[in-house]
Amino acid sequence: MNAIELRENAIESMHKFHEGVKHNDIAELEQQVMVSISKLPASDRNFMLLAGKMNDVKAVYPVSDQLTTRYSLADLVMAYHLYLQEINSNKDNVALMDRIDQFYQINYL
Repeated sequence: MNAIELRENAIESMHKFHEGVKHNDIAELEQQVMVSISKLPASDRNFMLLAGKMNDVKAVYPVSDQLTTRYSLADLVMAYHLYLQEINSNKDNVALMDRIDQFYQINYL
């Protein structure tokens, strides 16, 4: 797999985790996220880990509020940033859940 495919897999696993949180079904999903992250190139992992410790990831890297189809490093960093926020929050945080839905372009209207 190339780097873009590995990023796509990692982002998809974080998206599945988000869906699992909303439906109270996260069994094994967090482990899947960790496995997909471990398969990323070292440079991607290192950047994610550094940016993941920031409160405002946009201050250090130009990330978007919505996932692109390029699965760029910016997409990966933002997905990881939101994943960490979701882990450290609860599903009752409506603003966070809406922000994550917006990132993954989920519209439930």
